[in-house]
Amino acid sequence: MNKPNKVIDMSESNPAENPARPASAAGSAWSAIFAAATGCAVLGILTLMTEIWGPVSRLLTFNKAAGDLSGVTTLSILVWLFVWAVLHARWKSRAMTTSGWILAASLMLILVGLLGTFPPIADWLGGP
Repeated sequence: MNKPNKVIDMSESNPAENPARPASAAGSAWSAIFAAATGCAVLGILTLMTEIWGPVSRLLTFNKAAGDLSGVTTLSILVWLFVWAVLHARWKSRAMTTSGWILAASLMLILVGLLGTFPPIADWLGGP
C-alpha cells in the first residue's frame, strides 16, 4: 500500500516567507562585509593622498618597481585584516537582525573607496 505524501509547511523555517520572524544574518558575515568596505575606503583614501601629496607617495613606496602602489595596497590589506579580526571576534556569535546601519555604512565606505581611486577627484583636489 502506498501512503499519501505528507505536505511539509516550509514557511515556519524560512524567515523570508514568514514576515513575523525577521531574517537575521550571522555577525561573522557582517564583520567580513564591513571589513572589506573599510579596506576599500582605506585604499581610496591612500590612493588619493599619494596623488595629491608627494611626501605620502614617497613614504608609501615600499618597492621602487611598483611605486607607491606597493604601500597603498599593503596598508589597505593590513587594515582590512585587522578590522575583520577584531569585528569577527566581537560579532561571531551575535545574531544581528537589524543590520541596516552596517549595510549603509559599508556602502558609504565603498563609495569613498571608489571616489578616492577616480582620477578626476585627485585632479580636482589639486593633484599633479
